[in-house]
Amino acid sequence: MVHVMPFVFLSTRARIFLKSFVQHCPKECYSRALIPLLAVLCPYMLQRLTARWQIINQRYENSAESEEDNAESQEVLEDQIVRQVTRDYIDLIGVICQNRKLVEPLAGVDGMEEDFAVVSSHDDSLSELGVLLVSQQEIFTPIIVFVFTALSLNDTTTCNKAAPLCWPLLKQIIADQHLTDVGAVHLLQAVLHGLQQHGEHESCQSQLLTVGLQCYEAMRPLYPGIAATLLQVPNCTEAMVKAFDERILQSTPNKQASEKKKKDMFKKLVAGVIGQSLGQLFKKEVNFRNLPPLFSKKSQQRAHQQARVDAEPDAGLSSLFAPQNESRL
Repeated sequence: MVHVMPFVFLSTRARIFLKSFVQHCPKECYSRALIPLLAVLCPYMLQRLTARWQIINQRYENSAESEEDNAESQEVLEDQIVRQVTRDYIDLIGVICQNRKLVEPLAGVDGMEEDFAVVSSHDDSLSELGVLLVSQQEIFTPIIVFVFTALSLNDTTTCNKAAPLCWPLLKQIIADQHLTDVGAVHLLQAVLHGLQQHGEHESCQSQLLTVGLQCYEAMRPLYPGIAATLLQVPNCTEAMVKAFDERILQSTPNKQASEKKKKDMFKKLVAGVIGQSLGQLFKKEVNFRNLPPLFSKKSQQRAHQQARVDAEPDAGLSSLFAPQNESRL
């Protein structure tokens, strides 16, 4: 059914039907109702959305060369549809994987949307359904691949929605030992691509740096090969990576660096890949090494002399015209 559904309808189905279905499905019905549905939906959404975003990215790359405006309105409409479907699917993944609690609608408020009645519990662990899906590789693999791929999509809203989902998914897959060396490198590269795409936005940059630090700190002891991924970043040397590993991984619990210091150190490592806006690319930093003194000695002497003159009530004019001076004239 989903393979023949028009793409524009996927947004409403994910937002209206699937989210409510997942939220209210009894736990004893997960294996009979939800898992067969997600086994079809998740691989399909990964393949369909990936293909659509490749078309959009190629269209942006060729927009400078193309001068045709005939299909411009249709392309804008397709772009907005793909963005909305992607955001709704990320929201659906959040409902599936995150621990959430339902709150009763406010008394006297009519027409309250269901989205406002769902509040995240701020727990970085997976929900019971999410833990169940980890063993279902045909479902969990498309989910985690799409969440990390969404970090680098040309949509800041999608990036902000996907970033909080990365660490719970990664932590669970590492705990269950389902992550391979190639998969670890791919996930870290996805975070770096996200920094390259959205690094100019402060909110996205902060979340991506946090996700990147969490990924590296968790995967580095188990998958040493990911250190080579950081060496591909411009201006990142082997000595810098070694110093970072010693400070982060080999420090004792008493001398453990704070999260802010860890984040700043990781930012220095990946600074060469963080994207910047066009106005900041060729900005020349202004540095004043030796500033001239604000008040010179001559000006201070003149000010002192002027102060002495101003302190006298007649400014010395009375002594100039004194009687003894008149006799000399």
